[in-house]
Amino acid sequence: MMYGANPNVFAVERAYKEYYKTHEEEKTPYTGYYNNWRRYIQPFVQEDGSIKYPTQQEREAQKQLARQAAQSGSSSNFAPWQFVGPTKNYRARYGAADPVAQISWHANMYCIDRSMTNPNVLYAGGENGGVYKTTDQALNWQYISLGEDMTTVSSIAVNPTDENDVLVNADSRTYRTTDGGLSWTQVGSPAFQARNVSIWQFLYNPDNTQIVFAGANDSLYKSTDGGNTWNGVYGGECMSIALNPLNSNIVYALRHNSVSKITDFYKSTDGGLTFTIKPTGWFTVPVADVGKIESYGGRIAVTEADTSRLYVLLAGSSQSTAQLQLNGQIGIYRSDDGGESWSNPHGLIGMPYDVATHPNMMTFSGGTDTYNQIYYNTTLIASQLDADRILIGGMSMWRSDDAAATYQPVGGYIGSVPYIHPDNQEFKVYKTSPTTEEVWFSSDGGIDYSTDFVATHESRANGVYGTALWGFDQGWNDDILVGGRYHNGNAARRDGYPAGEFLQVGGGEAATGYVNYSNEKKTYYSDIDGVILPDTLNGLLKTFPINEDPNESYIDNSSSRIMFDWDYWNVAYLGQENRIMKSTNGGTTYEDLYAFGSDPADRVFWIEQSRADKNVMYAQQVVGNISQLWKSLDRGVSWTQITLPQNRREVNFTLSYNNANEFWICFNSGANMNKVYHTVNSGTSWTNITTNVLNGFTITAMAHQFGTAI
Repeated sequence: MMYGANPNVFAVERAYKEYYKTHEEEKTPYTGYYNNWRRYIQPFVQEDGSIKYPTQQEREAQKQLARQAAQSGSSSNFAPWQFVGPTKNYRARYGAADPVAQISWHANMYCIDRSMTNPNVLYAGGENGGVYKTTDQALNWQYISLGEDMTTVSSIAVNPTDENDVLVNADSRTYRTTDGGLSWTQVGSPAFQARNVSIWQFLYNPDNTQIVFAGANDSLYKSTDGGNTWNGVYGGECMSIALNPLNSNIVYALRHNSVSKITDFYKSTDGGLTFTIKPTGWFTVPVADVGKIESYGGRIAVTEADTSRLYVLLAGSSQSTAQLQLNGQIGIYRSDDGGESWSNPHGLIGMPYDVATHPNMMTFSGGTDTYNQIYYNTTLIASQLDADRILIGGMSMWRSDDAAATYQPVGGYIGSVPYIHPDNQEFKVYKTSPTTEEVWFSSDGGIDYSTDFVATHESRANGVYGTALWGFDQGWNDDILVGGRYHNGNAARRDGYPAGEFLQVGGGEAATGYVNYSNEKKTYYSDIDGVILPDTLNGLLKTFPINEDPNESYIDNSSSRIMFDWDYWNVAYLGQENRIMKSTNGGTTYEDLYAFGSDPADRVFWIEQSRADKNVMYAQQVVGNISQLWKSLDRGVSWTQITLPQNRREVNFTLSYNNANEFWICFNSGANMNKVYHTVNSGTSWTNITTNVLNGFTITAMAHQFGTAI
């Protein structure tokens, strides 16, 4: 269903939930794809479950509206928004022996490149937020794409002769700046732009920087004018390209063959005008498994230490009926003659895997795990000083010191080097002298730097803003901020910590994080239970148990939350399945308070308590694909349903500060001029207050600013 041409999101979601009612939840490539897919298409889901992506014209119109809104806000009497972090992330200390360590654990960075003319200048792109630049070797980063409609940056490259000339592919569109990011231009002919090309890698010819290659989802492209226009060299997905370090006329490329379903290695000796397949010694599918194994590619690595040496990290997957089970990894192939012939020095391919003798470097443990994130986490570099040394990036980082014969884990889910974030994105290596080199690596957590081929490393992510908060809450007596983050666990800070600096307190990637309003500095998370924050950033954290967790979904950022009573900080409420539960001991243990119907799948989401009358509470419940709103007059003991102005699934609401019967509701994907409604009598009647300023926008949240008419 999910992989169909026009999937219905709600039908897929129902099937997913039905399956896991009777099966134990586990992380597989399919659940991973489902979560990523569901998150990506969320803004484009229509009320009937179909997906409608904006056209180029609609994107430009929304971009212009956003600029106008920003300009209007900056010229108004209201103070502008200020970024409060995280700009730096520190490992939480639970024991006296735990070090105080800055770690790259707050922003997913897909790609990075360094200027060859000025090693202090680097550019990086992330999953959330666009492009960053540093002029002090990544001690501090600046966000340089604020005025552009860039979100997810998949590739970036700096002109080897001009630190201000940069190419970027973001959201399947290609941009160029020639002034160091002060301004950007979308490049390519109208036909190229209309193809929505996703580029994995840009590659400049260092001897003629007007020539640039781009490995993309549908072709290998070439530009002869510095990236302004692009022409296809050959069709088929191209995940990786490389140049011979001493001869830029020799170009290497990977090309997916749609017939064999395998990626082939190609070589050009005329600067990319023509390419020839080089199959000698290359991976071939066993006869019994033809059509049952597929590889879209991997990564190529070259080295100045031996210009005839090449490595290819080749990833792939097997159908369940295949005899050769890959579980994501085919292997590292090596050439000692410039790509003319190949060998597999390790010698083994496929299951059974063993972390000590035959590791699967694409999985969690290096063993027989079935889950992998190939193509998303697949990267490779070779040392520029020692041709036998390579670093392999999958879900963890791995190393070979004997030309791909054996492998050792470095760090991540497995390995001895601390504070390496799992889920590697891109490795880059630069020779800095005849005897030295530096490695930069980006991950789901940020950017790190090493001068000893990652025997050690240090975080260089200060100033990267791209934290994806799935949950958020703020304290009262102390200005505590918490939130669960995509890829990066739970963040927390309180007054007294340096500006922009947060603790990584553990956890995975849940839509969680709640703050008790007392002065006890108690915070709550569905994946790690309770944490009491220290007074200082380097203090010790304390923990406490919680026996129930609220309904949460990071896919659409929905949660019932843990709501603490306005009068009694030790009384808390949460939604668990179709029930409201109550705690009278500060949120440690909960008991059932009320059940909405009998189906646990009809989950309770956002809960609010009126400040004007503390006995009045409201709660949202999703029944099937329609939201219902409920009201209680006795602090949750009994409830009555409110009639909404529209029957829709995606709903947000917020209460008035001084009238228990007044609130506002918005329909996230409501039609133009029918998005926001207001009631002063608990929904007996509604007033549509939508104006055309919201046309074309999807509303994701709303809040009443207490003490105002806003």
